[in-house]
Amino acid sequence: MNNEKEIQSKIDDALLRKRKGWTFGFDKLDDLAGRMEKGQVITLGGMTGTGKSYFVLNMIDGIRTEWVENTDEEFEPPKIAVFTTEMEGVSYELRHICMNAGVYWNTYKKNPELYYDRLQKAKDDYYANKFVEPNFLQIFQVGALEEVEKILKEVEIKPNIVIIDHVQNLTVKDKADNKDTMPVIGNRVRDIAKRFEVALICVSQINLSVLAKDSHPKKGNVQPFSWGKELLQSSHVAIFLWRNIIEGNLDSNLSIGVIKAREGNKGWFDMFVGDGFKLVKIS
Repeated sequence: MNNEKEIQSKIDDALLRKRKGWTFGFDKLDDLAGRMEKGQVITLGGMTGTGKSYFVLNMIDGIRTEWVENTDEEFEPPKIAVFTTEMEGVSYELRHICMNAGVYWNTYKKNPELYYDRLQKAKDDYYANKFVEPNFLQIFQVGALEEVEKILKEVEIKPNIVIIDHVQNLTVKDKADNKDTMPVIGNRVRDIAKRFEVALICVSQINLSVLAKDSHPKKGNVQPFSWGKELLQSSHVAIFLWRNIIEGNLDSNLSIGVIKAREGNKGWFDMFVGDGFKLVKIS
């Protein structure tokens, strides 16, 4: 009966042209995967250096753009919480600012004074938006899955979109290493998404061993999340990022693949990686 009600609700929304949930930040990704909704688990994976964290920052910008341009009074404002396992919140914000200024974070860190003027406008814009829209983006540095759940339970501004970047770095109580923690995380993420009524995006590094040498996932039936099958099974949508290496350098094109979606859509599209990893649509 619940499934019938959900199907009817989607039909009604489509007839009324009512938008549910939020954009993924990219029109093509929305076309393949649908829109993000509460209770949904999305896995975003790729190998080291692919640009997963930068992809998330581009997603956040796309979500905000849709919100700012929205004229539908029934559209629920997005409230994003990012749980970062790799850097402090201030550093995460600064990386976001660098991207919008067209400067790579690692380049900036080597000589911040050189880029001071270039970053100033992007920094002013970022903090002006944050001041005007304090509910839009919250950033927390965490180390354990239990911390994520505790913050979601106690935080004053309740998010409806949650991003964990990177999920494989989280520890789990009474579990010693990654091969033990990932099955637990994979089995608990769907419960977290439902219990806290959030769209949950899990950013994950894949295991190199699951890809044959010199193979491209577009060319075969590759399961890039097979190192954490529980996470893939719990996901409603799985997105895979891939960049070719040309003469030792990463290609300027980023291939984005939807390898699992609720409606069964699968496919790939490319985006150009601009300065600072600002993604640009390829026409």
